[in-house]
Amino acid sequence: MAECFRSGPRVVDFVVRLMVYRNDGEVEVVARYNTAHGLAHLDQLKQGGRLTEKTWLPHLDFNQAYEYTLMEFKANHDTCLQRWRGA
Repeated sequence: MAECFRSGPRVVDFVVRLMVYRNDGEVEVVARYNTAHGLAHLDQLKQGGRLTEKTWLPHLDFNQAYEYTLMEFKANHDTCLQRWRGA
């Protein structure tokens, strides 16, 4: 799920979540990229939703970071899911 807020052509805030639908019908967030602390970053979670790792993206503005997150999840969602399962 991706939410992106723009002011004209400029991204001012975003969150992109990689989610898994479990067999019992529950939905859990595996990892998320967002701008919650004023800087784009990745939150890698473990089952139950607890944070295991935070990776900052200080070299990217929000426009660049948003595009990067979409490409990154498409290319590496399996790795994020494996971390979530094994964490």
